[in-house]
This record gives sequence, C-alpha cells and structure tokens, in this order.
Amino acid sequence: MSLLLDIDGVLIRDKKLLSHVKSNCVRYVRSKLPSEKNPHEVNAKLVKLYGHTARGLKSVYNIDASDFNKKVYDGPLIDHLWSILSGKEFQDDAEEIHALTTDGWRVQLFSNCPLDWSLPVAQAISDQVQVASDGIYFKPDPGAYLKFNQKIKHTFVDDSLRNLDAVRSHTLWRPVHFSTDSRQSDYPTVNSIWSLALFLRSEKF
Repeated sequence: MSLLLDIDGVLIRDKKLLSHVKSNCVRYVRSKLPSEKNPHEVNAKLVKLYGHTARGLKSVYNIDASDFNKKVYDGPLIDHLWSILSGKEFQDDAEEIHALTTDGWRVQLFSNCPLDWSLPVAQAISDQVQVASDGIYFKPDPGAYLKFNQKIKHTFVDDSLRNLDAVRSHTLWRPVHFSTDSRQSDYPTVNSIWSLALFLRSEKF
C-alpha cells in the first residue's frame, strides 16, 4: 500500500514557519527582480503556475535561479524547521505515520520542496519514510507523478486541489484533500494526520 504525503500544508502546518518560508521566497524574488513593485504577488503567481518559484523565474524571466535553495532554505529557516519538528504536535503526527508504516503502508513524502527541507521532515518521522524527489518535475506537472510505480495503487494526500486534480482520472490513484476548511471538495477530506490515519484504516481502495 502506497501513501504519498505532501509536506507544506499537510505535515508542516505551523503558520509562523510557513510564513518564514514565504518571506524568504519573496526576498529572493525581490533580489532577482529589483524593479518589481509587488514581489509578493509575483511569487504567488509563479508558485501557482509552475509549482516552484525558481522554475517560474527561469520560465517567465529567463533568470538563473540555481542559488534558490541555498538562499531560501538558509540556516535560520532550517533551525526554525527543526524547532517545529521536535515539538509535540509534529511528534504526535510522526507517531501516527510511523504506525501506518508498521501496518504495511509504504510512506513517501511527495513535495515540490528541495531535499534541504524534505529530508529533515522524513528523518523526524521515521527511517521507514522515504522522499520522492527528482528536482526535475514539480506538481502539478504530469511528469511529477510518473516517478511512481504505475502498476500499484497510491493514496495521495495534498492541500492543493490543483495537485490533486492532476491525478483525478487515474484509476490507480486515490486523491485525498487535506483541509481544515469546512467546505466540501470533490475528494475525501481530512483535517489532521490523526483523521487521515483513521480514514486509511476504515476505507478500502
């Protein structure tokens, strides 16, 4: 049984930490586009359209963004990340996920984030959790989903409907929306890792 988990918005939900990531991304956009009046908006659009700020800068502005990971995922941000990973809320979630691995689930983190970010998250959960990343394709690009075994069933959990929509018609993929919004979506919805674990144990796929 294959379980694919997004990171930001699913495993990492701390608002201050996510704001720190966004702030670093906007700062990077500002450094590459110093004449841009609204780097916040530019960053948001690039992430939405290309799944990644650096990919968007390269595609739209033909800007070399090879130093993106180094500049954005800097020491202070990684220290902030570890402070969250060592906290009770994340560790409670980690216990739930680790229990799923003992139940037979193969858990992989499926994120557009670089290994600088995703590896610490995986390590803080369990050595049974792997990271699926090639640094080439980013969700919702169809190529991002082809790295996985196309002959087995995958349960894919993400907070982005765009990323889930990319596999909507794939019979071997079960998209699950992670959201605290009470509004209904077209997909099964969970609002915590605990509720996800309950869902996985009660549903058949």
